[in-house]
Amino acid sequence: MIPSQLAERLERLRTSAPGLRAYALVDGYQYAQHFGHPLKRRWGAVAALFAGTEDEPLADAGPWVIDLAAPEAFAIASLAELEEARPSVMWLFADQELDALVATLQGKLNSRLPDGRVALVRFWDPRVFVPLFNALDSAGRQSYFGDVSEWHGLRNGKRFHVSHHA
Repeated sequence: MIPSQLAERLERLRTSAPGLRAYALVDGYQYAQHFGHPLKRRWGAVAALFAGTEDEPLADAGPWVIDLAAPEAFAIASLAELEEARPSVMWLFADQELDALVATLQGKLNSRLPDGRVALVRFWDPRVFVPLFNALDSAGRQSYFGDVSEWHGLRNGKRFHVSHHA
């Protein structure tokens, strides 16, 4: 099961937004390091964010989106274990179907630097997410993170979330 406080939060939100879905955004490299095998399409509704991009050769090590309505309980429990052990899991609540969410998140993978170079933005890493969020102004936060109803993560042992719900 997803961490209990997140499950409770999702149920409260679903009273006013019944179409809200839960997803895990998982670092494939951290998953493989922790469990000794790559995260593959073994849990049903799973998508590698690097698939179909120029970074596709790194898809196994990159971020994966898992629809939490699809996997068995042991799979979700392994993600909760992974989150505690490594900076590797973000929990997302979104009203989008998996394919639409993947397209949305793929659009956030790269950012153009002032000198014209392109940089990969590791927003799925809680160590990067918080400083990125804090570096943006209100409009930037809404533009970058607003397509997802809520983002939840664990950083330095403390739970954080970004929400546009009251």
